[in-house]
Amino acid sequence: MRAWLELARVSNLPTCVSNVLVGAAIGGVTCDIAWPAVGVVAVAVMLLYVGGMALNDVVDYRVDLRQRPERPIPSGRIPLRTAAGAAIACLVAGAGLTALVGTPAVWFAVVLAAVIVVYDLVHKRVAASVVLMGACRGLVYLTAAAAVCWPLEVPVATILTAAITVYVALVTLLARVEADRPGIRITVLRWLAGISLVDAIFLALLGRPGLAAAALGCLVATVWGHRRILGT
Repeated sequence: MRAWLELARVSNLPTCVSNVLVGAAIGGVTCDIAWPAVGVVAVAVMLLYVGGMALNDVVDYRVDLRQRPERPIPSGRIPLRTAAGAAIACLVAGAGLTALVGTPAVWFAVVLAAVIVVYDLVHKRVAASVVLMGACRGLVYLTAAAAVCWPLEVPVATILTAAITVYVALVTLLARVEADRPGIRITVLRWLAGISLVDAIFLALLGRPGLAAAALGCLVATVWGHRRILGT
């Protein structure tokens, strides 16, 4: 079980939840928030995240044999084919689940799944792929927002989506050198947890103090989780 938790980077999942809360608040600018739909999107996004992390390790298998042999796949704790099957299943299930909350959300979720796959396939060869990782978090905002309201309040959605994209791209850029400089790992983990802090700030700016407090709870949960399951 621990091997699967490590493969999924479950300690980072609270940051996905806080991302969804921001998306819900973006949609809530012009519509009432439908919380059942938000719950569905939260589960879908977590499935997409887990699928993306598993696929990342599948694609990086040979590199990890040299640089991170302790990871679940190169260490032999999870077979490569099993991990690949789990990755595909999670990605398909995550995108498909959004069909329950409307067509706009489905389209954003499908694009999100596609960007995840492209990032996993090219990130070791293309330095600029960090923008794709940032875009994944921005697409989470848009998926959740579209599940709440369509069309969206474009200026708000654009500004916040661009901001989280830039933040996560910078975190990913820093994480690229983690294998060569292990001392950077703690900084990367702090920045990863900081995604929920950024979300809390955005939620406060959107006039949602209760959701901002929930995002801070996600921050605490992420920091706590990193002490047990590494987020990188």
